[in-house]
Amino acid sequence: MARSSLVVAIALLAVTAGCAGFGGQSTTTTDAPETTAEPTRQTTAEPTQTQPVIAAPGFNSGTLVDPLALADAHAGWLSGKSFAREDNQTTRTAGNTSWIATTIRVENASRWETRQAFSATHSYTDSGGEIHQYANATYVYSRAESGDGNVSYNVQPNGWADASSPNSHELLEERHARGYVYDVFTTASWTTIVDQTSGDGQTVYRVLGNASGDAQFRGDTVSKFTVEASVTGDGFVQRMDVSYEEDGTEVTRTVAFSEVGETTVERPEWFDTAVNRTDAD
Repeated sequence: MARSSLVVAIALLAVTAGCAGFGGQSTTTTDAPETTAEPTRQTTAEPTQTQPVIAAPGFNSGTLVDPLALADAHAGWLSGKSFAREDNQTTRTAGNTSWIATTIRVENASRWETRQAFSATHSYTDSGGEIHQYANATYVYSRAESGDGNVSYNVQPNGWADASSPNSHELLEERHARGYVYDVFTTASWTTIVDQTSGDGQTVYRVLGNASGDAQFRGDTVSKFTVEASVTGDGFVQRMDVSYEEDGTEVTRTVAFSEVGETTVERPEWFDTAVNRTDAD
């Protein structure tokens, strides 16, 4: 595994001194006296100094030392940009596997959509299903379909449309996953850069972390906690793969961002039905 390092080399400038004489013109010439060459001065190079690597906010010498700085940099980099986020979690026990898959697309503070599908054993319903939400500057429209085919619609005012409101700020912070980034890297007792790739003028660092023994993660006691992440030099956490065990249950979760600055949101095909079913304008 390669670790990035930033080495500051101190160059040694060797100066060779020479003597030259200048005088008036003379018609008399004399032989130059014999001279004895001065001994060459021995010079000793100063030792090379290695400076800490600041690969991304919160990192020092390739090791994460400030999870809050990383979380803030991640959310700050996404702030004001459109983006898409995939968030998938699977839970496995000895005799059962359940999952929930979420897609979030944000064009701006007032225009966004979420799609969430879940297995039959998820807490939303006993038969699985899917929930789709679409928001414009006025309303949030919802369509819910359970695994048995039952479909319902709902419309409510968009209380998050004002980007300056606390509600909007809280929602975007949640969708930026700022809190999740902080919780993940706070739980990991050791997080370090193990590799890096460069392209399109950007360096992406591969980061590994884990927690020794039992650890506290989001209020619960977990074990075998690991995280693998892709982090840019700006602190943008492009992807996180987290796994751990809790009370005999194995949990894996992947959060990944894409289409940053390029995401658009369109009305869903069921939009008119939702308006008519709920008498919303």
